[in-house]
Amino acid sequence: MTSQPINEQTAENQNFEDSPQDAIHHLALDQVPANQNPAFNQTCFNDPVELIQQLQASSHTYCLFLDIDGTLADFCDDPEQSFIPDVMLATIAGIQRCQVPVIAVTGRQIPIAQQLFQSLTLPIAGLHGLDIVLDSGTRLSPDLSSIDFDRLKQALQHACTEYPRLLLEDKQYSFALHYRQCPELEPVAHDIMKQLVASYPQMKLNHGKCVVEILPIQADKGHAIQTILAHFGLDPITPIFIGDDITDESGFKAVNAQQGMSIKVGTGPTDAQYRLKDTTAVAAFLAQFHQFLPCRAANKAVSSCTREQYGEETCPN
Repeated sequence: MTSQPINEQTAENQNFEDSPQDAIHHLALDQVPANQNPAFNQTCFNDPVELIQQLQASSHTYCLFLDIDGTLADFCDDPEQSFIPDVMLATIAGIQRCQVPVIAVTGRQIPIAQQLFQSLTLPIAGLHGLDIVLDSGTRLSPDLSSIDFDRLKQALQHACTEYPRLLLEDKQYSFALHYRQCPELEPVAHDIMKQLVASYPQMKLNHGKCVVEILPIQADKGHAIQTILAHFGLDPITPIFIGDDITDESGFKAVNAQQGMSIKVGTGPTDAQYRLKDTTAVAAFLAQFHQFLPCRAANKAVSSCTREQYGEETCPN
């Protein structure tokens, strides 16, 4: 497979040195939650440049939280065939070099997520935040010893015997039933999981794009984001979270509560403040964010120097 090219909307033709007031003035949509903005009823997408301009209004540093499937990687019929394009990985590496923490928040198991990021090293909240690896010596996960996952898997396999086209994904502490290859079996998949979760009060269901997953009730992306921010002491900071699915909504709410930037990829109801159309638009935003970071750092240095020399934040040209 080949990766999709980034939409070539670079910083060369954009003025990232506008004042915060000018940046906000030029926005087509102010920072209004999508579910309260009439324009979003028609699924209007933001241009990545708008989001960069909005970030100029923040005086804080940034922290970037990223979902994987549907955000960095396009969906595949077989989840094992998914990949993050090399150009996207290079951009993320560049953002890290600008001293911006980048954290993956995904429904994938951590070893699978690590493979998708290839040589990049970053904290990962896997299984929708159930399992968090912050570094080589720090792992956060709840006690799940009361749940018989083997028995749960056997019951699920038995229920799926008559439907071989349903794809069962074993994530060790959760099980996902995919029906992307057979959308007509969506009601069957949901019914199987609904009957199963009734026997497991420690578990809940997550409904995603062509998938329904049974997982422990502690799994929550919003809680994972709050835990990571608290662990690293990232305050004051502007958190940014990009995701595409229903399972990302708790993450959007957590970021909104921190006065951050929440971005939904694609259509559908959401609590996110902004929308990007697809993974190509995400790549464009990340590329422009990477270009914006050194410019912002330079502007801060000039502002600091100006205050020292002139006693106020004005530009001596």
